[in-house]
Amino acid sequence: MSAVWRKIKIGLAIGVATLTCPCHLALTIPILISISAGTSFGVMVAKAPLLFILLSIGLFGGSTFLVFRWLGSSKKAATCKNTNLVLKKKGKCLSG
Repeated sequence: MSAVWRKIKIGLAIGVATLTCPCHLALTIPILISISAGTSFGVMVAKAPLLFILLSIGLFGGSTFLVFRWLGSSKKAATCKNTNLVLKKKGKCLSG
């Protein structure tokens, strides 16, 4: 179950990073405004798009960081497994 949950987490983080990528904001902001038209959130995005852009860039950076971190930790675990070593909590391989 742990391997399945790791793949789900990485997939969701990749999806969030793709949606909040700064190069996609030219499409994301108008679509978000039209979908949320008539709501207070839609008014906020329409009145202060810079705030939404900054939050989106922060979310993109965080989700990209998590993707690389989770992919790196799975690579370390695989390396320890291949060398018949036990993985310690701090990410170091120790002989069992």
